[in-house]
Amino acid sequence: MSDSMRNRMPAPDLIDEDSEDLRLDDLETKVWLVKVPKFLAEKWENMEVDENDYEDEDGVQVGTIRIYDQADDQGNNISLLLEGDSDSDDIPKEYNLKVGNGRVNNLYVFSEDDQHNTAMEGTIHHEGAVTPVYNEAYRNIMRSRMMEAGKPTRSVQFLGNAYKGAHLTPGSIKDSSSFLKRKGAHAEAKSARMPKQELLDLLFEYFEEYQYWSLKGLVERTNQPVAFLKEVLKDIAVLNKRGQYAGTYNLRPEFLRKGTTASNGPAPTDSPTADDKGKDTMAIDESEDDFEEVE
Repeated sequence: MSDSMRNRMPAPDLIDEDSEDLRLDDLETKVWLVKVPKFLAEKWENMEVDENDYEDEDGVQVGTIRIYDQADDQGNNISLLLEGDSDSDDIPKEYNLKVGNGRVNNLYVFSEDDQHNTAMEGTIHHEGAVTPVYNEAYRNIMRSRMMEAGKPTRSVQFLGNAYKGAHLTPGSIKDSSSFLKRKGAHAEAKSARMPKQELLDLLFEYFEEYQYWSLKGLVERTNQPVAFLKEVLKDIAVLNKRGQYAGTYNLRPEFLRKGTTASNGPAPTDSPTADDKGKDTMAIDESEDDFEEVE
């Protein structure tokens, strides 16, 4: 064998003895690559599947794609409807599917079975993404999640009579009043935080009464610390910085309950007394809020 032929042959250590064939029977199958929300991907990944479904050539049906002749107001004409009872799960059942107009190049889908046989399942022709439809069912799910997130993770445990020995007896502590600093008069009126879930219940109730609320009005109604109230409002409401209702809050669209009779105008606020004038001006300053701006 000549030296030139020997140089063209692959080195023995570069040959993969375990290499397998790649099945290309389904190469021409057109596939859509669709991005789904994380909670939906986790739901499909953890779903219980009957062993007989694995033998079905069509696989497991998780939903139905519907394509409409006319698009809706947002330009959506493709929807994804999940299988199952709509009231038995905590994820939305209806989604909009947006597909890109451009053609996708050089993207393929591969599969591998238990025997490590590799096959090409199709060629990706379109990319898209699904988003939940903002209907009443979705709003109810968002409300439930917000309520669940607001539940306290800690609880107070009363020890009762089991730990009497740990109690302090009268006279065991000397008077240390000389080391105490006198607090200002404003400390006596400091509001105590209520559980977040209870505050959410109140806020939803108030927004069903009036569509727009000022921060001052909500502070008066809830009697909660301003910082805590702002923190909770940030999760469910937006601050209007322009227009007729500038400086007021209204619920985010996903939390609006269908059929409510809330007044379209802003909620009234109590008139401040002579002692209260100017006291809360700095505390209830809405100009520095980092809420979503609505024009």
